[in-house]
Formats: sequence, C-alpha cells, structure tokens
Amino acid sequence: MDIQAPARPLLSTAEVAAMLGVQKVTVRRYVAAGKLPVIRLSTHAVKFRPDDVEALMVPAGAENA
Repeated sequence: MDIQAPARPLLSTAEVAAMLGVQKVTVRRYVAAGKLPVIRLSTHAVKFRPDDVEALMVPAGAENA
C-alpha cells in the first residue's frame, strides 16, 4: 500500500500576494513572465501550488549555497 502525505491546499492570488508581500497585480505579472506556474481552473480562476510560491521566495543563487 502506497501512503502519501496529504496534499497541501492550493493558494489563491490574494494568498500568494500576501505571502510574497506584493500586490495581486504583481502576482499576475509573475505568471505572465513565466516566473510562477499557475493552475487554471477556468478563464479567470487560477490557483497556485504552495511549493511553487515558496520556490519563488528563495533568493537567487541561495538554493546552491
């Protein structure tokens, strides 16, 4: 039997903006620039994986330090 850890809930644009300390429009710009992967639920509804947001929070070059 394969036991997996419970999935973390997906985040809204507002939640991501709060985590990053930016406005929602900045989160949308990150998506448009390809810096932040998004899960599209419909034309206007999107969600984000917490791991993707946390990866964006790591300073450039810090992952190899």
